[in-house]
Amino acid sequence: MEMILPNQPDRVALYVRVSTEEQAEHGYSIEAQLELLRQYCQLHRKMVYKEYIDAGVSGKSVQGRKEMQSLLSDVKAGCFTEVIVWKVNRLARNAVDLLAIVEALHSNGGTLHSLSESFDSRTPIGSFISHMLGATAELERNTIIENTKLGMLQRAKDGFYCNSQILGYEIVPEGTGQTRFSVQQKEASIVRYLFQLYDEGKGLKAIVNQVNREGYTTKRGKPFSVSTVRSILRNPVYIGKVRYSSLEGQVVTSDGLHEAIIPLELWERVQDKYSGSIKKREKAVQRDYPLTGILKCPACGGSMVAKHIKKRMGNRFKYYHYYSCNRYTNKGSSVCKPNNIRADVIEQVVLQRIGEFLSNPVLIRDIVENTNRKQEQMIAPLRLELEKAEKELQQVKLRRQKYLVLFEEDDLEKSELIIRLRELKEQLQVLSGQQHELFQQIREKESKLLPVNTIQDVLNQLKVHLLASDQTETTTLLRSLVDKITINIRREMESVTLHIGDALRKQLEQPA
Repeated sequence: MEMILPNQPDRVALYVRVSTEEQAEHGYSIEAQLELLRQYCQLHRKMVYKEYIDAGVSGKSVQGRKEMQSLLSDVKAGCFTEVIVWKVNRLARNAVDLLAIVEALHSNGGTLHSLSESFDSRTPIGSFISHMLGATAELERNTIIENTKLGMLQRAKDGFYCNSQILGYEIVPEGTGQTRFSVQQKEASIVRYLFQLYDEGKGLKAIVNQVNREGYTTKRGKPFSVSTVRSILRNPVYIGKVRYSSLEGQVVTSDGLHEAIIPLELWERVQDKYSGSIKKREKAVQRDYPLTGILKCPACGGSMVAKHIKKRMGNRFKYYHYYSCNRYTNKGSSVCKPNNIRADVIEQVVLQRIGEFLSNPVLIRDIVENTNRKQEQMIAPLRLELEKAEKELQQVKLRRQKYLVLFEEDDLEKSELIIRLRELKEQLQVLSGQQHELFQQIREKESKLLPVNTIQDVLNQLKVHLLASDQTETTTLLRSLVDKITINIRREMESVTLHIGDALRKQLEQPA
């Protein structure tokens, strides 16, 4: 007797999203969207598998939307057959993302249904409408962005400061719902102090050292850095101006409505001195510093960067080149010491040490063999899995042959044969997929094995290039070969860490 089961309700997913800006708008709230979707499901006997809620998240892209990523993962797992939204723009605000989501649903047997636009993505007209709505949502978003830019541009032209908060000013709310850009006197005194120090002839680094030592901090309560002081000294907002970018991308300055902190005469003197210092630096001796970033400070472990010192030698100047702690260079003596080391000395030591390494065939062989050994250790279990999959494949094929023989000898009914062959076919597909995947993984890892017999020739060529190249090529080679260089507090080199495997691989891949 055939048993007839009552119709089971469809399993669906509900997706709602609201951005931070939309949360205050009527009809966009999470609760309002969910209420409409739940009522629809109850009316049409649809069982809700899960409610996916992205709260306070922009629809600009599906990336970064945790619940959307979870929804796409669940549809691939077959957890539901339909996604229901209030509006298409809740799902995506650009056509590319919308089409990708719809395609992911369709390829896994799912569909998209929008209550407001009243369409089903399974139908031709629904598919067309989804394309159009996605394009419309994208246009709407781009229009909002453009209008926002135009609004900020007009406010800047009208004298309103539109950027983030800066040292010396605060944004004060007014009763009309507007805001006012007002001087914050305590911070303004710090700004005046910075301009005064520079006007007195102190350099950026000296200013950073002094204000950090005296306990002054930035707007966010952090120590000052060279870049922070520079940006303050160069910002015309402190003389009552507003700086903004036009639609053509040009920087435009106009009169602001806010009170100036710095007198115009002081501002102009500081700008003249800064421009003069820039021209002097441009005349300095140009030199490559190949160890920048990979040479580490012996005190804090941070990167060391280029530095030069100018000394008068009779009627001319001589430049001395060093590597100095980047943290000290940027934030001064409150965070670290300079720990200067002469550039020519450390560069020569590093090149000599690398040259000795490249000329040592025993050491090279040991390193290459050790690298390959580690790679082989990762390949071995994959080969065992591949061997197991191949044996299982062979067993399935033998069972298939056995069933065919039984059928020919009338020991197996046709209906039973069909069922068993179908099961074996599914097993074959799964095992074949596993076999292919394992083979690809093994081949990929085998390609990373270094051929010991040719490595020494490659390294000899590398050594020639390293010692005979111009500064730019030497810098490139060193950065491809060296991971980091450590020195001790006496400025003596302790170690050179190489990422030799990657460097050799790149060299081997180059055409002869």
